[in-house]
Amino acid sequence: MTDRLLSVTSAAGSPLVAINPIDGSRQTLFATNAPATGVSAFDPATRRLFYLNSAAFGLNQSIVTVNLTTSVATGQPIFRNSFYLFFEYDPVTQRVLSVVSEPGMPVVSIDPAGGPVQTLFNTGAPTSFGALSAIDVTGRRLYFQIGDLDNQSLITADLAHSSSSSVSIAESNLLYMTLDFESAASITAAPAIGTIDLIVLAGALAVIALMATGSGRM
Repeated sequence: MTDRLLSVTSAAGSPLVAINPIDGSRQTLFATNAPATGVSAFDPATRRLFYLNSAAFGLNQSIVTVNLTTSVATGQPIFRNSFYLFFEYDPVTQRVLSVVSEPGMPVVSIDPAGGPVQTLFNTGAPTSFGALSAIDVTGRRLYFQIGDLDNQSLITADLAHSSSSSVSIAESNLLYMTLDFESAASITAAPAIGTIDLIVLAGALAVIALMATGSGRM
């Protein structure tokens, strides 16, 4: 199997398709029979895709779990009189995390197997109906961006301490279109010649010099 992208399309039966990022070819995998809204998350360890199947709030809301191993899609109701702004999968708790458009903009935890939606804590962010998001699983932080043009903020929800903070990231006539987390631990500097490298290089040059004079013959 090659690397691929997954998507639920608007075709009849809301099929799951695999997209080859190299040549753009597409393969229909199987029908989910549940329309998608664009709010989704993925668990690579168990090969499960999670998505919200209704953009409306109230009785029509459900989370769809698509199991790529068994080719089965199942839905569980997650009724809420508000909007789910995004989905992020947390492998530590094995839950899908979201923020909902209620007073206090709380972080909620969703059990995709059918458990209740649990409110974790309020972020205190202004009420919004959509947001970019990212998760730092190791650092136990959930990030989301809200606001209109010239009035955008980045909210950090500390999952370990049930607290949050906000910073302005506003810039005139600029919109943020994506948000992803990169750990500092994953950033590697360009290779540089260090002390050990110089010692090895000097030793190699000494051997070459000896061989050239004949004194290094075995």
